Amino acid sequence: MKVSPVEQLFTLFNETALLLQEELNCTYLEALAETGENLFQGSILQDEVSELTEKRMKKQYGQIHLEKFSNDDIRKAYQLAILKGMNDSVQPNHQMTPDSVGILIGYLVERFMKQSNFRLLDPAVGTGNLLTTVLNHLQRKIDSVGVEIDDLLIKLAYVN
Repeated sequence: MKVSPVEQLFTLFNETALLLQEELNCTYLEALAETGENLFQGSILQDEVSELTEKRMKKQYGQIHLEKFSNDDIRKAYQLAILKGMNDSVQPNHQMTPDSVGILIGYLVERFMKQSNFRLLDPAVGTGNLLTTVLNHLQRKIDSVGVEIDDLLIKLAYVN
């Protein structure tokens, strides 16, 4: 049975986040941000992990080559992992923007912003789902900025 790209990526994010959660004794979302940072930087940045955990994570990271996946598949898998983490410890004001809203905003930005260069601001970026959905919808390179007061959410958005 063929596994979808989103499922492959979600499995990687989930399994490595669970390893880090246990090893670092932190929340799932914190561990997810750490595993995302590891993938983004291309190395394991946590000095506190055991040698066995480091080897397991390197093996799992080595099995996935992110450049072979679309930006939207990566975003969807990462957002699924964030949703899983939010089920455990959601705060009342931490709600993810639905994809349908992101697609609508992406359409509006594409329709009305005819300039080739502009900067897109999300003043309450949260986990970055709205911003990354819009950026993935646009077929041009755009500078983007996200602002968030919550340290964990901004790290999740940054990695995304």
